[in-house]
Amino acid sequence: MKYLLLVLVTVAASAKAIICKKIGHDSSDVRSVLFLNANIFAVGAITILICNLNKINTFINISLFSILLSVVFAFFLLFTQITQVFAMSYGLASLSSFIYSCGFLLPIFFSAIFLSEAISLYQVFGIAVLLISLVVILSPEKNGKFSFLWLTFALMSMIGSGTNAIIQKIHQSSQFKNELVPFIFFAMVFASLLSFVASLVIKGDGPAPYKRIYSKKSAVILMIAGGIVVGGMNVANLMLAGRIPAVIQFPVYNICSMILTALAGKIFFKEKIGRRKLIGYVIGLAAITVIGIL
Repeated sequence: MKYLLLVLVTVAASAKAIICKKIGHDSSDVRSVLFLNANIFAVGAITILICNLNKINTFINISLFSILLSVVFAFFLLFTQITQVFAMSYGLASLSSFIYSCGFLLPIFFSAIFLSEAISLYQVFGIAVLLISLVVILSPEKNGKFSFLWLTFALMSMIGSGTNAIIQKIHQSSQFKNELVPFIFFAMVFASLLSFVASLVIKGDGPAPYKRIYSKKSAVILMIAGGIVVGGMNVANLMLAGRIPAVIQFPVYNICSMILTALAGKIFFKEKIGRRKLIGYVIGLAAITVIGIL
C-alpha cells in the first residue's frame, strides 16, 4: 500500500506541474490566475478535511502557534503557486519543474546553519554538480532565445518552494509537531482566502474572473482536479512520512515526477528541449539523487 501511495504522489506531483502549465496557458491575466488558485486551495482544504474526519478534534483544538505559522505558510504557498504558474507559462514545463524542485536546497542549508544538521561530502559534491547543471541549462542555445522573465519566475518559485519546506521544518521542530495535518489544512484555507481577496482587489479590464471562469466547464474541471491533486498530495505525503526509506522515496518522488513532467510537456504542449539543456537536465537529476540519498 505504501509503495502504491508513493507512485500516486509521484504522478500527482507531475499532474500539479502540468495543471500549473495549463492555468498559465489558458489565463490571460493575474486576476484569473489568483481566482483559479483560490478555488484550487479551497478544494484542497476540503480534500484534506474529508480524509481526516476521524481527527476533527485536532482541527478544533489547534494551537495559536500553528495558526499563526499557517498564515505565513499560506502566503508562501500562494506565492509559490503563482510564480510556478507563470514560470510554466513563459518556459518549458520540464526546466521550470526542475528549477522549482531545486528549492529543496534551502531547507538543507537552513538545517545545517540553524539546526546543526550535518551535510555529507557526497551532498556537497551533489550540490556542486547541481549548480553546474543549472549553468548548462541556463546557458542560451546557439541561435536560441533566453527569457529572463521565465528565469525570474522559475527562481521565485524555487525560493517559495524552499521557504515552504523551511516553515514546515520549523513547525515539525516545535512542540506542536503533532498538529501538522490541521496546520496544512488552515494554510490551505488562508491561501484560498488570500488569493480570493487579491483577485478582487487587483484591477483589470473585462468582466470579473468568476464570470469568465465559472462559465467555462474546462476551467471548473481544472479547479476541482487541481484542488484534489494538491490536497491529496499533502495527505499522501503525511501518510508516507517515515514509512519508506529515503533511498527509495527521494529518487522515485523527485526524479520520476520531473521525468513525467518532461514527458507530459512534450505530449500535451509539444515542448522540445535542446541538446545542451537536455544534458544539463540529466546531470541535474543525477545530482539531486546524490544529494537526497547519500
